[in-house]
Amino acid sequence: MDTRIVSLDLMEFVERNILPRYNNFDKAHNLNHANLVIKNSLALALSTGADINMAYAIAAYHDLGLEGPRAIHHISSGKILMADRRLRRWFSEEQIKIMKEALVVLKYIHVFLLQLISILWVIVSQIPQITIIHVE
Repeated sequence: MDTRIVSLDLMEFVERNILPRYNNFDKAHNLNHANLVIKNSLALALSTGADINMAYAIAAYHDLGLEGPRAIHHISSGKILMADRRLRRWFSEEQIKIMKEALVVLKYIHVFLLQLISILWVIVSQIPQITIIHVE
């Protein structure tokens, strides 16, 4: 089996049973968003050698927790993934636990990166602009 290609039956399962749930979410978390997250996750998995099927499943489930309270949606997404017995067809219990933890941690990584970008923006904006004059 080619480890660079998502299992076709996993992909079919996700496209039929998971992705349609994003149609009920706000514009920022709709199906287009889910597909973009999947695309980026697969590219990252390919570049790092991570398990492509796990990356696909994590990306597909990452915002399903928005079916409940937004503030804890990352935790709820992990619980939804853990509770979905159908995933045992493709993943071991250990892999499912790892994917659940990834969903919980992703929220904190996202918040950290946004804070880091804000700090860097403040630092860069404090640097005086340099004018380069070309003299012949």
